[in-house]
Amino acid sequence: MPGTFRSRTESGLRWCAAVGIAVLLTIAVEPVAAGEPPSDDESDGQRLSAAEVNALLDQTVNDPLYDAIAALEAHGVGGVDDRFPTIFAGIEVVDDGVQMSVLYNANGDKQALEDFLGEVASVASTANLKVQPVPVAFDPQQRAELARKISADSKFWAERLGVSSVASVSFNTVSGEISIMTPDTVGARVTIEVDGVCVTVVGGAGAPTPQGAVGSASWSGAATLRVDTSPGGAG
Repeated sequence: MPGTFRSRTESGLRWCAAVGIAVLLTIAVEPVAAGEPPSDDESDGQRLSAAEVNALLDQTVNDPLYDAIAALEAHGVGGVDDRFPTIFAGIEVVDDGVQMSVLYNANGDKQALEDFLGEVASVASTANLKVQPVPVAFDPQQRAELARKISADSKFWAERLGVSSVASVSFNTVSGEISIMTPDTVGARVTIEVDGVCVTVVGGAGAPTPQGAVGSASWSGAATLRVDTSPGGAG
């Protein structure tokens, strides 16, 4: 399940609820460029056609999965009020959405681990899909902080690695792997050790695309969303 941090800003949101994929925490290191509010013509270009709207409405939602995620958050597992930052790693949806694996640090504090597993078991007992705790062998909070540390000093790491720039740094909460993305070409698999953790350098990554400061659509990547796209309208 993927989560994104731009312009080196730190987000408290380590948990993402996108269906069918593992959590991937990505920290972009390029600043978001300021821009002018979109004109009416630009806004019109972002509107969906009737066919696109109908296609979106025809999509079904995995209600049992959504309900299980909401229940976990209500029990303090994930979400903005996560009670187990050193234990909870993320979720992985398997078996075409009929099972949800709740990934956790098996080497964490014993009492916190016991409380965490109790909360997961409570949710699993009433969920309409299989909720299964699955151990991982790393501290998710430590890995996330290391990824942020590398991202915050991207110029130093670019010089150390001998590349032109670092496009982003990502942390896979299923495998625990941290990857440094660069637009340069590098070897098939270059790894270095940072604070005792193996970090993979991935070449050929596209540089971040600067976005405007204001956008009228939630998928535009802008820092502020416009409610009213008319000239001088509210942001």
